[in-house]
Amino acid sequence: MNTSELDYLNQQTLSVEKDFDLAPLLTKIKDCKLVCMGDASHGTHEFYEWRMKISLELIRNHGFQFVSFEGDWPDFEGINKYLLSEAGESKKSINDLLKENFARWPQWMWANQEMKEFINEVRLHNLSVTPDRRVKFHGLDLYSIQKSAKQIPVLLEELDPIIAKLTSNRLIDIDFAENTLKLINKIPRPETERKQWLLLSAKQNAKAVLNGLRFKKSSGIDDDRPWNIRDRHMMDTLTSLFNHYGEKARGIVWAHINHVSDIRRVGGMSTISLGGLAKDALGDEAVSLIAFMTYSGKVTASSKWDGSVKTMNVPPAIPGSMESALNLVSLKRNAKNLLLLFEKFDKQGPISRPLMYHFVAVVYNPNFDQQENYVYGSLPNRFDALFFIDKTRALEPLDKLQNELDIKLQDESSDLESI
Repeated sequence: MNTSELDYLNQQTLSVEKDFDLAPLLTKIKDCKLVCMGDASHGTHEFYEWRMKISLELIRNHGFQFVSFEGDWPDFEGINKYLLSEAGESKKSINDLLKENFARWPQWMWANQEMKEFINEVRLHNLSVTPDRRVKFHGLDLYSIQKSAKQIPVLLEELDPIIAKLTSNRLIDIDFAENTLKLINKIPRPETERKQWLLLSAKQNAKAVLNGLRFKKSSGIDDDRPWNIRDRHMMDTLTSLFNHYGEKARGIVWAHINHVSDIRRVGGMSTISLGGLAKDALGDEAVSLIAFMTYSGKVTASSKWDGSVKTMNVPPAIPGSMESALNLVSLKRNAKNLLLLFEKFDKQGPISRPLMYHFVAVVYNPNFDQQENYVYGSLPNRFDALFFIDKTRALEPLDKLQNELDIKLQDESSDLESI
């Protein structure tokens, strides 16, 4: 990035050190129907911390009714029992609830200290408002095939015992999932709100089974099908939520930056994204897409799928990347956090050309960071805003001490095997 581009970037960037510095962003997003916040990693403390602050402001002062996550539907339904419980009613601790509901790898993605704080803050909000204003959490993803299949007959028992029996103890395959969804769709809309929610939850679990199986079947094929199945499922879930909550409903999404980005204008791509689908469905102005990025720091991730959780170093961003440029702006301003509102940017201007930007997945190898963890994109055309934290620290899993012990034991075992 040349000097004139850096100067332009510096002029258009706001510093954020205190919560009240979020005011320009909140002014822009408070009237949106959907605010999607995409993190460049699922293992960064500050990404969770600032998304929590923004979400709580939208919930407390602007009437947002639900938060949806890149997690599974039945897992977050378990959290809702706690969020909606009265004072003293919950028999389990929040730690036990998080461990129980987020038992699938990567557990740390939602069973962490940061989410624990967010859940407790939302529960306090719910205790202070009337039942119709209480906020719920929802999972958007499709990895809960077995858990969702078990939930379906339980949810249907009160609505239609015959259909409930037909959907229990069956071989879980695509035919089963399709037939189950057809049966559920035949159930008339119940009169009470509670039963309406049971029906919606049964449908969402059935869709998670069906789309999860389709995703699994297409995985390993060298094209965009698995990704597209996931993002369409996420958008379908959001559509169902908006239909349930009503015309004036407003919601929040927490997902990875690659899901939240709007790639509709990228030529020659068959990949879709949740961000683009949401803007198509709800309108460009009704949806705000916010990216969260960092220059360097530490991250919680794993070196392999189903592997143990580790704290890893994130190397400084590559020169020429957006993060590298923002690091220079950060140093010049002596500001750790920066905010870019892209509506103020010239969409054909100096920063609109495709630039590299960084992301980390739940599986990460810092040794191959430069080769595997950058994509090119025009950020002002992919997002509505960007929140940059110059140096970040790792997310804190609930079982941090136990995880560190497991890693030490694994390392000692590896050493013994090599003797």
